[in-house]
Amino acid sequence: MVAKTVLAVLALTVAAPAFANSGADQLALSLGVQPGALTASELSQLQSAVNDDDQDRVQFILDRAAGKVSRADTSDAGFVNAGKAQIAAQVGVDAAAFSTNDLIRLQDAIRSNDREEVAFILNGSNNGDVTNDRGTVTPGKAQLAASLGLNAAEYTTAELSKLYLDSID
Repeated sequence: MVAKTVLAVLALTVAAPAFANSGADQLALSLGVQPGALTASELSQLQSAVNDDDQDRVQFILDRAAGKVSRADTSDAGFVNAGKAQIAAQVGVDAAAFSTNDLIRLQDAIRSNDREEVAFILNGSNNGDVTNDRGTVTPGKAQLAASLGLNAAEYTTAELSKLYLDSID
């Protein structure tokens, strides 16, 4: 009896890896993709694109899997799905103009009343002048100034950085 139990456990242990990805493999096959060519996340995105009849997104995912699109090109700006549309509607912007990451960052910045971050995301810069942030205090700048015993609003980030680097030499 013990021998049968040990053999059954051994057989299941050997067979378990074969069943581990059967769901992902089945989904891949149902989407017409080779099993293992896409991650589970990519398969989910592909399924969503197929369900939404978004042929551009389907092609983008398949091209990425085939290596025709580099990881640097994988921002989803320009593509709109229900989730992106919902976040964009909440923050009052065009979903196609931003990546999902930027929309989430924008939503967080609005919730925390971080006007600088909102302006940065919407304009692509800190009001067009990233070199002079004197008078503006961000959490990082505040921490840097505190480590030097200085008032963050009285210095630019560049000045604080230089002072910090000089202090550790």
